[in-house]
Amino acid sequence: MPIKLLTQHIANQIAAGEVIERPASVVKELLENSIDAAASVIEIVIAQSGLQLIRIIDDGSGIDQRDLPLAIMQHATSKIEQLDDLQHLASLGFRGEALASINSVAEVNIRSKVASADRAWQLSGDNKIVAAAHPNGTTIEVRNLFANVPVRRKFLKSERTEFSHIEDVVKRIALSTHSVAFHLTHNEKTIFRLQPANNEQQCRARLAKLLNKTFADRCIAFDEINQDLRLWGWMLPTELSRAHADQQYFFVNGRMVKDRMLQHAVRMAFSEVYQQARYPAYVMYLECPANAVDVNVHPTKHEVRFIEARLVHDFVQSSLQRLQHEATADEVCGVDKNQLLSHHVVHEPTVAYQVDKLAKTAILRPIAFVEKKYMVVSESESLKIIHYPRALQFLAKRLFATHKVTAQPLLIPETIQCDNQLVEDALAREEEWLGYGIGLQQTGPGVLMVRTLPSCLLGGSFKPLLMTLLQQPAGEVVTCLSEHCVQKDHLSREEMQVIADQLVQHDLRTLMAKKIMLDLTLPQLDQWFQ
Repeated sequence: MPIKLLTQHIANQIAAGEVIERPASVVKELLENSIDAAASVIEIVIAQSGLQLIRIIDDGSGIDQRDLPLAIMQHATSKIEQLDDLQHLASLGFRGEALASINSVAEVNIRSKVASADRAWQLSGDNKIVAAAHPNGTTIEVRNLFANVPVRRKFLKSERTEFSHIEDVVKRIALSTHSVAFHLTHNEKTIFRLQPANNEQQCRARLAKLLNKTFADRCIAFDEINQDLRLWGWMLPTELSRAHADQQYFFVNGRMVKDRMLQHAVRMAFSEVYQQARYPAYVMYLECPANAVDVNVHPTKHEVRFIEARLVHDFVQSSLQRLQHEATADEVCGVDKNQLLSHHVVHEPTVAYQVDKLAKTAILRPIAFVEKKYMVVSESESLKIIHYPRALQFLAKRLFATHKVTAQPLLIPETIQCDNQLVEDALAREEEWLGYGIGLQQTGPGVLMVRTLPSCLLGGSFKPLLMTLLQQPAGEVVTCLSEHCVQKDHLSREEMQVIADQLVQHDLRTLMAKKIMLDLTLPQLDQWFQ
């Protein structure tokens, strides 16, 4: 068959298949445009689940008369001008496909006015521009969606289902943009009306309307920072985990995403909850420099790609694990978790040991890590030398003894080939070892898979330790595990800080007696150099 050049209209209809999956896709694209236009009030009017009418009214910056014809043309956008702009995107929309795709599968009418113009202008379906009455901002009406592509309508679900998708999109965008007021109606019935939320109390009121009152009343506010990364938002305590994953919202730079890497980080952080066939509930916001994330990965922009994916993954995972740990400590100490707002600054997302911020600790300043063995830290009137391997063993032993170890699912589970008798011996102690964060599973004859490990054992092979553990009676397992903590060849100042702060919560005389820490006071140093 001869090769033919597609008409622009057919090309747009094909492109619409990637961008416009259902009415909710139209709502998402138009709302993102309104937010990019700095709207403070957005009204969403829906009729027959969006198939008859989708009307988005905003008070944003508007579209100039000369730009109206370009608005519905493919690859026409005000967000970027050159390729380098993709590395610094601050807007939600930028591909220039949305309105063109919508216009190819529906009847689109645009009325808009910019603040500097004397009048508003309207672009109708026949591409004619006429004067119109309209306040500052833009109204876009989309009628008879998929009327000219009837095959697409056959794949849509019931009216109730399609509107539930629209409602979910509006909820997500309302959760991502607290300073904007939203009013959603369906078939002339008000679904919700949201006022701008500019403080904690107003944000919780919005959470109550969009999620439920229990979430708003019981959620824990948090704010974690690691250099250029910031993770903040709200989450329910783990004891209020849910039977379904229906209250999980994650945003990256204000963009709602369903990213596999981020989902994996969350899943690892809440591994204990998932192991109980439960799901955590949260609304989280990850902020990072625009040039550190690529949002031009998928036509619907649901997926993103990070330049430092491992760093982001570990930051999210460790931050959430620490928050769970602190929430538990706060509950034990009688702190009101509903009023908790952490401004803790995180410097190293992969540290194995957590600091109890409620404990009173000395102010230590890491100085150096010497010969892969000694940590040198200073206090106001003393110098402390910490034996790193013994410190790890000391902290781990107390952690294992309390059975408060968090099991960390392995990104790549370790497979161990062994004889059937060894498999039986290991599985016979499975319940005992689970208390220490060690999760095993038989995947075949003579094959064991290591699914989870405590954080202090991550990074090493488990097979040698398995052989040793099988020879230990139950009373010696804690000592055995603590002696096999994975040591690092290099420690950052932040990692040294965490270990030192954890140590000084214990009795100094015990640490010195066990030759874990050497304390040199200023008088001792002065006497030494006399």
